[in-house]
Amino acid sequence: KEKSDLALYSNEKLIKELLPIYENMERALTAPDINIKSLKDGVQMILKQFTSFLEKEKIETIMAMGEKFDPSRHEALKQIESNAHDENTVVEEYSKGYLLHGRVLLPARVVISRKPETPAEPDSGETTEPASSDK
Repeated sequence: KEKSDLALYSNEKLIKELLPIYENMERALTAPDINIKSLKDGVQMILKQFTSFLEKEKIETIMAMGEKFDPSRHEALKQIESNAHDENTVVEEYSKGYLLHGRVLLPARVVISRKPETPAEPDSGETTEPASSDK
């Protein structure tokens, strides 16, 4: 019984800290005199509250933009050719990555650079035209 209760209620502390954030989100959406500015201000306050919660739980954002691709922290979704960046540099971030106490919780989903492919040049003695069979 104790083991099953421990498993059932293991996230209790975490959920208790998330509920006020949830309630503030509900309040922001159900306010009677809502306008764009008040909604934006409310969402910014909730984001600040949620950011504070993440910091307290030792959740950090993985730095990605401009960094060298690290497969242990980044998930490459695509490669693009670029002369402006070194090979395997993160040039776009689709979604942020997160660390929990220094360990990867979610990798950053990114686009990385690669050097442009150079077209193969024909050898000087060969032709690239198909041989004609006119006789």
